[in-house]
Amino acid sequence: GWELQSKKVKFFVTENGGQTAPVLFTDESGKTISPYFLSPWQTEGKDLSGCPVLVPLRGDFFCLPFGGNGDPVNGVTFPCHGETATAKWELEDSAKEGEVSQMTLKMKLSLTEGEVRKRITLKDSEEAIYIEHEVSGLEADGYGVEEVQKAGCTIGISAVWTGTICPSSLPPSTASSPTRRTG
Repeated sequence: GWELQSKKVKFFVTENGGQTAPVLFTDESGKTISPYFLSPWQTEGKDLSGCPVLVPLRGDFFCLPFGGNGDPVNGVTFPCHGETATAKWELEDSAKEGEVSQMTLKMKLSLTEGEVRKRITLKDSEEAIYIEHEVSGLEADGYGVEEVQKAGCTIGISAVWTGTICPSSLPPSTASSPTRRTG
């Protein structure tokens, strides 16, 4: 996985599933808060092959398509919570410009045609995480989200856009190089 850090937030995202946590927020008084869940079986060596999303289970992750379907959809049976919550993500870019740190991960979907980009943005002056998922190259038929037909649709999950589909994107930015971690 990878780490991204600003003055007030330290953020980790897993390579498998792009799951977010641990995340540490430091408030104005210097108090550190870690609100995201880490599954207790991380070190127990349990066989979780039946639902691979459970292996790194933590914090927040993007499900596309939700999956775990017993009957194929468009001829495909998807993993529990979908490919984006279980398969490997690649680091596409990471840089820092001014007070903005940004990391972009990408995944070429293997069970369908399409690609997903995960953009994580931190600002030095804010105790917030901005996460965008850009879905392109998918047909919406059978996925339950008609807006996915729009190539480049952005689904923003953040304090500003919680649950909103296709809001305006954050302005292009760059972010600091992440620290590569294993495990």
